[in-house]
Formats: sequence, structure tokens, C-alpha cells
Amino acid sequence: MKSITYVLVGLFISATAAAQDYPRKDLDLQRLVDEILAVQDDDFNYQELYENLAQLLSNPVNLNLITKEQLQALYFLTDVQIQSLLAYRDEAGPFLSVYELQSVPGIDRNSFIKLIPFVMVADPSSGINKSLWRRVVNEKNNYLVFQFDRTLEEKKGYKESIPLTSQYAGSPNRIYTRFRTSRAGDFSFGFTMEKDAGEQIRWAPSEQQFGPDFLSFHAQVLNKGKIKNLIVGDYQAQFGQGLILGSAFGIGKSAEAVTTIRRPNIGFMPYSSLYEAGYFRGAALTYSINKQLFIHALFSYRGRDGNLDKDSTADQSLISSLSYTGLHRTISEIQNRNILNESNMAAVISYKQKALDVGIIIHHTEFSIPVLRVPTVYNQFYFQGSQNTNMGAYLNYSYKNIAFFSELAHTLDQGFAITAGLISNLTARLDMSLLLRKFNRDYQSFYSNALSESSTPQNEQGVYWGWKYTFNKKYSFSGYVDLFHFPWLRYRSYVPSSGNEWLLRFNYKPTRSILIFVQAFEETKVINLATEDNLYQTAPVLKEITGLTLTTPFHHQ
Repeated sequence: MKSITYVLVGLFISATAAAQDYPRKDLDLQRLVDEILAVQDDDFNYQELYENLAQLLSNPVNLNLITKEQLQALYFLTDVQIQSLLAYRDEAGPFLSVYELQSVPGIDRNSFIKLIPFVMVADPSSGINKSLWRRVVNEKNNYLVFQFDRTLEEKKGYKESIPLTSQYAGSPNRIYTRFRTSRAGDFSFGFTMEKDAGEQIRWAPSEQQFGPDFLSFHAQVLNKGKIKNLIVGDYQAQFGQGLILGSAFGIGKSAEAVTTIRRPNIGFMPYSSLYEAGYFRGAALTYSINKQLFIHALFSYRGRDGNLDKDSTADQSLISSLSYTGLHRTISEIQNRNILNESNMAAVISYKQKALDVGIIIHHTEFSIPVLRVPTVYNQFYFQGSQNTNMGAYLNYSYKNIAFFSELAHTLDQGFAITAGLISNLTARLDMSLLLRKFNRDYQSFYSNALSESSTPQNEQGVYWGWKYTFNKKYSFSGYVDLFHFPWLRYRSYVPSSGNEWLLRFNYKPTRSILIFVQAFEETKVINLATEDNLYQTAPVLKEITGLTLTTPFHHQ
């Protein structure tokens, strides 16, 4: 049954920054996401990606302070455009208006229209001789959202006729609230609250619940002397190519076949998504030693959901698996809520000098209860135990129209993972990308978003090739080919196997507000066959998607 939303209240209070000198109403965020993404993937958290882009949209970055990594995180600018913009700023001095972007060589009108909602030029007199608290109180860029919805039909979980263990403890109402106030390059404060349908609102400090089932908060200050970034509360971390520390900015394979394969080395970001598993809770700091050398550190401690088992031989509690649904409705789901604690400590030393960006990463994760999975034929190299430590290094370098990016990671006493790629603007119209990856079957990472065919970078080798050709401002053609191999068994595929995936997409944009595209997608993987003799037999399975799509913004007058 589809949920019918019958009450939806949104209060947006002064959502546009005071320094913005242009209208932002023409940007359709959903249409922008549709342009970037190609096909629906059940393993990808689209809501979290949308939330991150919405954060950037509601908190535009100062054009005179924006970094290469922040521009890369938008995914629709090429490397040549980014380098041209930064070179123009270095040579001509600070931007006086966002409209000056039209004078930057290589920034066409389509890119200009997409970019201006995400950037701003601050008033030089703003914030001078004012305390941080006064700036927070007087800040006009803030919003409050409240959403309430409920399925009209009665779901099975609320019926008294089913077993008590399967009944939902709470009401069928879903309640969601989010508030944020921020100033680009200065501060950000906000909170997010949600009660899913079937969950309870209760005060249980011993179970880490304070009202709604999910409660998130962050406080961030930026550019305070040597302290470049300080976050207390919930946050994400994105360093290197996401093998060790990655966030929702990792889009994966999509119709934007060139720019999306690289992860922007953007550092720490506040967290305001509803996904209840992919974040850190504690404190994160970026400290500047000098203009080129930075130290980044994080500490996180929070509860995690898991399935608790008893070891009859050792009389010890064990976790058979971690849970990522974020739902706490039935007796078993409530019992598994925050059943164990997870602590994370990480440090990153980074050095940036013009086109060079290098860093060293160490990340340690520890669980209060050991994780010991139920043995199967395919999970012999999954994480087991209570501690995991990863060490690695990344290297990014740009030369003229070529950008190189890479990261090497190692799980101590276990496996390695490596990813390396190139993005090049071969001509003014043709962009290409190439990515190589190799992940050992015993490499372990809990916060990775590196490009891979699987949901985690483990037990995989692959070669990715992408391209985009722009005929003119109305017509473009893009696509990719990805060849991958799994050296060990996988879930639902009990043999070493190989596969491939390709996509072709033709875009037609007759006006600024209308996009029409035709695309074809095909994926081949080996999976198990259902047999009556219980023998493990496999066969390649083909997945095809073709279609014509029209996207256009809807404006309510």
C-alpha cells in the first residue's frame, strides 16, 4: 500500500541569504538530481544524497572562499571549468557578484544557471565587530520544516489479531521536524527529529531515547583562526576517495558518467539526514598548521542496532549482525535498538599545494559487544570481532586538463583496497573518465562510499570507463561501461564470478526548464538458481532498462 500524505506543513523562514543578489526560484533540486543519477539502485541512499544537496542549496558557499573540493561535490562542473574558475579568482581578485561568473572562461550559461544557487558573494562589512551569538540570532538564512503523514488504510502491524510480538508499539502517524540556521563560512546550528509509523515517543535515557525515536543535533563553527572547522553533535566525514571515510556524496555510477566517479575531499560536514546508521556522533575538528598543512580529527560514540545472540559455549553476548533499517516498532526491533555501543576515532593529516592534494588517514572502530556472524558459505571474510583499524593514504593531482585521484587503504592484519582514476577534458566538447579498483575479500570498512558494484568495497576488481560529449547547449550524449569481477563467493552467488554494466543516455534540453532524455541500461551478473536438489547452481542474469523521460519544474502560482 502506498502511504497517503494528508497533512503537510512546511514553514520556510527567510530561507535566502541576505547577501544573495539574484533569484533562486528557478532551480529545481529534484530535476538536478534526475540529471545526475541514471538508474535506481536499491543499495544507494537517495534520500541522504538529496539531503546533502539541499544543505548546500540552503547554505550557499562564499564564492571567494569556495574550494576545489566543494565545487567537485556539486558534480555538474568539469575539471576544466573548476580550474578556470579558481584561476580567474587568483588573477582577477575576489568576485564582486555571482554574475561575474559569466566572465569566467569555460563557464557556459547552463553551468552558470546550475551553479549560482549554490554560491554567494558576501557583503564585506557583514559580521565585522559582531559576536558569534549575535550573528546567530540575527541570521536570516534559517528554516523550520514540519511534516505529518499517515496511511489511511489499516496496516497488519496494528491489528490485535496478529501475535503480540509482531504488533507495532506506537501509533501509525509519522512525524518529522527539522530546523537549521547557518551562515556560509561562519556557523551552522540545527536539529532533526523523526518518529516513524509504528514507533513510540517516549523518554528513556537508559535506552538513549529522548522523545522521538530519532533525534539528531549539530553545532558547527568555521574559520575561527587556526580552527577551520569544528562540529559538535552529528556529522559526516569525507576524505580521499572514500575507502576509509566516506559520506553520502558518493553517487556511484550514473548518467553524469565522468564527474561522479571521483569523491570530493571535502572533510567534515553537519548531518541532518533521516538515515539512522551512516553518521558519527561526537566531535570533529579541522586545525590549520599553515596554509598548506591541516590536521583533522574525530571522536564518535553512539548506540547501534544489532541482533543479539548468546554464545552457549562461552556464556557471552554476541551480535550476529548489525541493523540498518532504523525502525523500532515491534518488541524485537525495540529490544535490538542501541543494543551495542560503537566508538570511532580517526585522524587525517592533509597537505594541499596548488594542484597537489595528499593525505594520510587512520581510523579505529570498536564495538562494546563482539560481532560474530552466523556462518554461511559466502560470509567467511566478513568482519568478525570487536575492533577494526584501517590505515591509508590518498593522492590527488591536476595537470592542465587531466585530474588524477587515488587512495590506498589497509585493514590491519587483513586485506588491502585501492582505487585510482583519471578525468580528462580531451576537447572542449568531449570529457572522459577511467577508474581502476581492487578490493581484497578481507578488507573491512564501515564508513566507505568508494565506487564499487557491491554496497561495500570488498571482494571486487573492476575497470570503469565513462564519457560525455556535448554537441551544443541543447544536445549531449553520455555513457559508461563497467567490467567487474568477484574473486570470492557473494550473497546469492556461491561461485567466483564476473559481470558487466553499461549505460547510454542522450539528452535534449530545448529550454532552461525542460530536459528530455532517452537512455538504455544493461547489467549482467551471476546469481544462484533455485533448484530442488539443494545443489548450488548459478547462471548469469540480465537486467535491462530503457525509456524516455521528460523532466520539468512545477511552479505554483
